[in-house]
Amino acid sequence: MPFELLEKPRHIQAWDRFLEIGLPNQHTEVYRYVRLKELYSGSFASPKRFESSIQPLESTLVFTNGEFQASLSKPPQGLIVSPLSQAFDVYGSFLTARIQKSLKQEKDPFAALNGAYYQEGLFLYLPPKCVCHTPVRIIHYVDHNETLVCPRIHLFMGKGSSMQLTWEQEGLLDATLVNTYIDCALEEAAALEIIQLSHLPRAAHSFWNVRATLKQHSSLKSFSVTNGSATSREDYVVHCLGQQAQAHLYGVWSLKEQRQHHVNIWMDHQEPGCTTLQKFKGTLSDTSRSSFEGKIYVHSKAQKTEAYQMNNNLVLGKRASAHSKPNLEIFADDVRASHGATIGQIDAEHLFYLQARGIPLSTAQAILIKGFSQEIIDLIPHQRMRERASHLL
Repeated sequence: MPFELLEKPRHIQAWDRFLEIGLPNQHTEVYRYVRLKELYSGSFASPKRFESSIQPLESTLVFTNGEFQASLSKPPQGLIVSPLSQAFDVYGSFLTARIQKSLKQEKDPFAALNGAYYQEGLFLYLPPKCVCHTPVRIIHYVDHNETLVCPRIHLFMGKGSSMQLTWEQEGLLDATLVNTYIDCALEEAAALEIIQLSHLPRAAHSFWNVRATLKQHSSLKSFSVTNGSATSREDYVVHCLGQQAQAHLYGVWSLKEQRQHHVNIWMDHQEPGCTTLQKFKGTLSDTSRSSFEGKIYVHSKAQKTEAYQMNNNLVLGKRASAHSKPNLEIFADDVRASHGATIGQIDAEHLFYLQARGIPLSTAQAILIKGFSQEIIDLIPHQRMRERASHLL
């Protein structure tokens, strides 16, 4: 590995779990379509000190080269923010128990690797009934290439609390490996929205790992928008632990050249009456590649479940490829569930309709491509982020 393992028990435990899982290869089912050769041939150094000066902004939390920077951050009123190393002094029993349980269940090597190599993480605590009316903006600045950076966030939301997080990357350079991990614990009736925009250099490597537990009547909504990169992958594990919990995951990508993007989801229904939705769309051209693998797992106890999953792909080039594997595993008998996938080209009739009204071919194609992605963009609950997402695609 590129630099020495941090000598703390939790880092060592994560490293041991990483070794147990092992690095994926082309025979690993959930990594089957990921081009790993370029990633494995890279050389990644220890993150260096961030050189640029940053002025703290309201309701903004800052990471630099993978490390949370309390001095550069201005949290909103009501949200308790702490460097993760300090949070262990106050919330140690909760954090230790949660991390150890998560590690035992962890199946993804890069999620485990984050636990071994993060340097300074972030702990967020939103007390019961506290509502953040202003979106909490998290910005990650990176100013070195050929570097492994591992941002890590642990979020605990009290009963009836509500907030929106936005995640943005700035200054990311070619050949950098950004391996992000976000753990979310939602108490009863808590509501969380996460918006992630990833504008990546072609040679960058990006892993986005989200782990969430939802108690009764809690709600999670996640939105991701990306243009892909040499390696770009999102991995979600969501456990619905309380009745009437809801989880809606949305994503859209637009890939060109040799860029790729991959999504893997495990949606776990453990209690009755939960509702989940997975809706992801991708546009591909040139020699780009994508894959989607989503699992809806319904335990026998989880009656009255509603679970839906859809992946749509618009392939614009003969050499581009999209792969989709939505699937269900249901052990309850009173369930509403569906899954599906489409892979196709621009509809010739729609194209003809626009051309017949005097719209040039290239413009007509652009309109239809934008319309295909716009369904997801319009769902993003923040005007500024919707505008940035539209520009990204």
